Amino acid sequence: MEKYIDISTPKYPGAFAIIDKEDYERVSKITWRISGGRGKVRCVQRGKTGALSLHRYILELDKNNTVIAKNGNFLDCRKENLVITKPGTKNINLEIDESRQCAILAQHQLDYKTTRVIDISTERYPETYAFVDVEDYYPLLGNGRWHVGVTRHGQYKFAARMAVKDSSRKVEKMHRVVLGVADLQLVEHINGNTFDNRKSNLRPCNHADNQKNIGTKKKKGTSKYKGVKYRPKTNNSRPWQASIMANRKAMHLGYFEVEEDAARAYDRAAIIHHGEFARTNVMLGLLPPTDKTT
Repeated sequence: MEKYIDISTPKYPGAFAIIDKEDYERVSKITWRISGGRGKVRCVQRGKTGALSLHRYILELDKNNTVIAKNGNFLDCRKENLVITKPGTKNINLEIDESRQCAILAQHQLDYKTTRVIDISTERYPETYAFVDVEDYYPLLGNGRWHVGVTRHGQYKFAARMAVKDSSRKVEKMHRVVLGVADLQLVEHINGNTFDNRKSNLRPCNHADNQKNIGTKKKKGTSKYKGVKYRPKTNNSRPWQASIMANRKAMHLGYFEVEEDAARAYDRAAIIHHGEFARTNVMLGLLPPTDKTT
């Protein structure tokens, strides 16, 4: 149950802060006011210099600690709304309310009981979200601002933030932070969604294994299916060529009259040669499942 503290001033009449009932007796012994016009409540103690933030006072922290409000409102000083973060963390992602999170998760067939949403949208990439496990949500939310990162050639996008390491600013990728692996360790997103950073969707891999799990690259004049190319000059009656990379070598799988047959030939070979890292046309939703491929 919450209680209310009057923090009004002539500039902000009627302002109040919300605190937990168990903190009311201790907090009410001090005069509080709203300060700075930024929604932060500060303590005014007679005979002492300096100001103390109410959220730090409630958590019994000094000025060396940084605290964020999950809902972005520093007038809401209930303990459940306060998170201790790394010193100097100011620019952060604000928490999305539960109803909106449920709506976003439903669109991606994910469950709010086990998964949370972090808004990493930018002006260039609006309405973009990262998905994480419940236990990773607040540690990630409160430590730096996550945004959409892009590889050098713009081929892949991922959740990233800027972090200071060895006295220099570097890009830190969310999937590596979640798994706690080194900066140079490659991490595969099993379902192909590079914003899905739930631990069940991540696994360390090498470059060869990571390439096995990429989706199809659509180019003008080629097939929409992975592992298939249109080669009418090579075989006019069977223009669709299926091939796969296995053990760092290109393996020819044959020419086919029907494009879908070439795609299924690739799928069968991918299951054999790529194993758990296989990403077939069926998995990509480009072909309907059959008894022969998965």
